[in-house]
Amino acid sequence: MITGIVVNTTLGILLSAHSLTSPLLNPPINTIGSVLDTTPRIQTNVYVVQNGDTLSDIAGKIYENQDKWTTLWNDNPTITDPTNLPVGYLLHVRPFKPSVVEALTPELSNKWQSILAIQQQYTAISTASQSSQVVVASTSPASSNFIADYKSAGAQYNVPWQILYGLHLAESGGRDGAIQNGQGSGAQGPLQFMPGTWNAYKTPDHPNINSAVDGIYVAAKYLAEHGNNEEALLAYGTNVQQVYAIAKEQGLSSY
Repeated sequence: MITGIVVNTTLGILLSAHSLTSPLLNPPINTIGSVLDTTPRIQTNVYVVQNGDTLSDIAGKIYENQDKWTTLWNDNPTITDPTNLPVGYLLHVRPFKPSVVEALTPELSNKWQSILAIQQQYTAISTASQSSQVVVASTSPASSNFIADYKSAGAQYNVPWQILYGLHLAESGGRDGAIQNGQGSGAQGPLQFMPGTWNAYKTPDHPNINSAVDGIYVAAKYLAEHGNNEEALLAYGTNVQQVYAIAKEQGLSSY
């Protein structure tokens, strides 16, 4: 049993009386149990990221203004993508509402511009090919709520999780559900497998071609068995440069 922790179930904020690692200066604990940063003198509580959360969503919930997501990122600079938060991440939040919308730090501003550039590139590719290549049916919105699955599958098959993330985004925009290739090639699912290839690589634990989670694991297995390198991506038939660009934005240096 973990002691010293109180959860506000309405907002999802987790307050701890124990030492927490601050994104600022590893602050000490003050007498009331919140975290206190010594230099800017900003108390921080902790929000536990839920499935589907983005910094914008959380800012709307906590600060009652989605535009104040920049404050959250400034206070949590280790986050790699404000639209792609791992479930369970402990996000430091201020116990008061910022009075203004803050500008991002120069480093985060540059990172955000890179993320937007990749998203725009994907949108352009998707828009140009939407009518002829991919038909989406009964899917969830394009999102990246599968970080734990990318990392778990990557660890199991020794494939960088960022490659799996990039592959999923390149193939279907990170979607989940039944997806068919409109060109008549027969590719299906969030990871766009040919049925024959899927049947050859699927496992008893991951049998559903229309499941993003199953597709992530089967894609990892496929890449591992094809050399776990650029040739493996070429064999997969994906847009290799797009996958690389996305993966590098998530911290991958080489593959």
